[in-house]
Amino acid sequence: MLEDHAKIAALIHQSEDYLERKKLQKIVYILQRFGCPFNQKFHFYFSGPYSEELSIQLDELCDFGFLIEDWTSQSDQAEQCAYRISEAGEDFLSHYKDELPKTPLIQRVMGQKRLFLNARQCYFSLISCH
Repeated sequence: MLEDHAKIAALIHQSEDYLERKKLQKIVYILQRFGCPFNQKFHFYFSGPYSEELSIQLDELCDFGFLIEDWTSQSDQAEQCAYRISEAGEDFLSHYKDELPKTPLIQRVMGQKRLFLNARQCYFSLISCH
């Protein structure tokens, strides 16, 4: 029942740091396009792919106490939200160990800057890794 939530939490856990909300939206979209088992529906907006389902799942993971949400304000940008896994989230993931295994594709996508994930060359460079 919470398998989709576990995949998102596992992805954030694999980042080993805070993962920005916009970057997470792009990462999930790209991984889904490359065959990773994400089930969210995406639409395109000015900032790239966006899934309301994913936003709701992130909010629910925060409400459950599985994610820690951090809001930062930068002088030249709007307020940004980033996530990291909590201790309760790590316990939750222990029940879903095989839900989203680490792969070279996931690590490569997560290592990219958010702006690069917008670009067409991103898809071509990731194809060579896949």
